[in-house]
Amino acid sequence: MVAFMSEPIPAHHNDLDAILPAAFRLFSRGVADRRSAFHTPTIATIAHGLPALRTVVLRGFDPVLRTLTFHTDVRSAKVAALIANPMAALHAYDAGQKIQIRATGPVTLHEADDAADGAWERSSPPARRTYAILPAPGTAIASPADADLDGQDLAATRAVFRRADLTITHLEWLYLAATGHRRARFTWTDDALSSTWLVP
Repeated sequence: MVAFMSEPIPAHHNDLDAILPAAFRLFSRGVADRRSAFHTPTIATIAHGLPALRTVVLRGFDPVLRTLTFHTDVRSAKVAALIANPMAALHAYDAGQKIQIRATGPVTLHEADDAADGAWERSSPPARRTYAILPAPGTAIASPADADLDGQDLAATRAVFRRADLTITHLEWLYLAATGHRRARFTWTDDALSSTWLVP
């Protein structure tokens, strides 16, 4: 109990108006800092009536447009799921700060536009190389060596690369503390924001 009490409590934990900017700062840090817990959040989609979860790398965040950006391969099951149902949820948890954020909204896939081209140009050569993998992600193979990148054709990598932007329409923030948890929800309807506390 003493260990919990000695941990710093966020200054905004009782201030509803301050929570959203603090949450957005966590997303921004997740983009810039590879060591941040928010650098590799989990994305959830629905396919064939079943939920699917996977880790993605947070590549960008625009607090004005409320977009969270990650990259993906058009051949992946994730893209097929998003084409069938563009709604997705992103989850991140920072164990050090004891803060969980869940963001929900539609995902836009960029293929051959300025957004996709810019994301590709900013990608490192090793990151680009992963899109050369054959056969397609998720394909059953006899041996792991069958999917090794050595000798793969790099020419087609840009063709399968996609930038994905999740536009946040709902965000839930949860802070865990022995002195009392805090939970809040933020919802945007036609860009109008409504905020409320929730029972943790």
